[in-house]
Amino acid sequence: MILKNKLKIVLLTTNTPHHIYFARKFSRKLNLSHIIFESKKIKFNYDTIHPFEMKTDDYEKNYFQNKKITFKNIAPSTQCYDINSTKSLDVLKNLRPNIILVYGTRKINTGIIKKFNGKIFNFHGGNPNKYRGLDSLLWSLYFRDFSNLLVTLHFLEKDLDTGDIIYKQKVKLNKTMKLHMLRSEVTEICIRLAFKLINQIMENNKISSYKNKTGKYYSAMPKFKKSTALINFNKYVRTL
Repeated sequence: MILKNKLKIVLLTTNTPHHIYFARKFSRKLNLSHIIFESKKIKFNYDTIHPFEMKTDDYEKNYFQNKKITFKNIAPSTQCYDINSTKSLDVLKNLRPNIILVYGTRKINTGIIKKFNGKIFNFHGGNPNKYRGLDSLLWSLYFRDFSNLLVTLHFLEKDLDTGDIIYKQKVKLNKTMKLHMLRSEVTEICIRLAFKLINQIMENNKISSYKNKTGKYYSAMPKFKKSTALINFNKYVRTL
């Protein structure tokens, strides 16, 4: 059994309100040894921004109630341009963490994965058995595949979202829910899965998992397809 106060837990993430909220809520129960967050943005050669995402930003300002909280208010933190930078790897090597949680970064390179193999865990908004990559929940909505509105925690491997699956949890929708509320619900599930993982490690010193069937890779959803996903979401929740 691993003692709670002996665990070194590091979060790899980006500087967004829902990721700050995750770190804040997690650190209320368990100590974060360090937070490494990247500032480099992923760019696409097509329009991906949809008006509902502006509603998401407005909604989350009130929901997360971060006010002026930053990562540095939560735990020792390092900002880097790219999560795969030498700076990031050096911090990890010095800390020698037991657990690395990855939430919302770009693809982690093999150098970090090899160094901390079996200790890196990724949160994926979607079912990686069918939808890997970006905007997986929106792709589920686009294809009206409502049974795969899931949040997954899995081991991190060199290929995106292919690692063995530890937990899956369905995203619960209701009749009054709007699409701009979805990300906050996913964030709450990620927090619960993180606590579940740590408790399992502390109790058993091992992690049960099962094989990932490796679904199709999807990139960021174009703006015009997000309109279809929004329509499908609204139609679906009215039936609940």
